[in-house]
Amino acid sequence: AWHRERGHGALILAPLVLGAEVAGFLGLSFPQRDEPSPATLELVDSLAQQATLALEMTRLSGVASRTAVTEERNRLAREIHDTLAQ
Repeated sequence: AWHRERGHGALILAPLVLGAEVAGFLGLSFPQRDEPSPATLELVDSLAQQATLALEMTRLSGVASRTAVTEERNRLAREIHDTLAQ
């Protein structure tokens, strides 16, 4: 109903697949009710792949950041331990 109220005639949902998991969906609406062309479907698939890549890069960036913080904390702990041991 929400889409019809806004004049959307067609909706394409593309899954954002990451490995064996679905990370979400990319939804695109179109005013016409026509069957989407193969070129449109290919474009939607490409957009979904790019969105999935962006999600994975964001996740990996967070993992790298947390790993760097943990490594720095461990280094400082070793330094403090060595200093106190002396």
